[in-house]
Amino acid sequence: MLFTSIPLAVLGVVFAAPLVGGARSIGVLAALLAVLALTIRQSLLLVRRAQQLGGEPQATAASATHQASREIAPSVIRTAVLTGAILLAPAVLDDLAGLEILHPFAVATICGLLSATIVVLLVIPTFYVALARKAHPAPGSATADQRIEAAG
Repeated sequence: MLFTSIPLAVLGVVFAAPLVGGARSIGVLAALLAVLALTIRQSLLLVRRAQQLGGEPQATAASATHQASREIAPSVIRTAVLTGAILLAPAVLDDLAGLEILHPFAVATICGLLSATIVVLLVIPTFYVALARKAHPAPGSATADQRIEAAG
């Protein structure tokens, strides 16, 4: 699940790279690593919390994931907003001496944080619920194969 969603999280960095000197820029590569690390950390926290909540009696995967998303959303959004605010000045001031590395890093990180926030709060929970339902179908629900066999 994480291996399929991590490339989506770094799309912001990939789209920002041509705007600030290409993917070979040290600043862009550093931003890519920063966004990757942050996304993996936040995704693991979300999945771990959903698993904890899912272990409770009468908890469904959807309700556990929804609750975990609600609990972790303020932290994810706060991280993106504060990091973006700190990097806003270097992102705007692109032609000052000494910002040759910091400007591409700032722009790529801000774009990466936008896509990473969307992935962590929307894509990861959706994948988690889909995989949990596939691994543990609800009692009394027939799988597609069972419905086909019953109809034929």
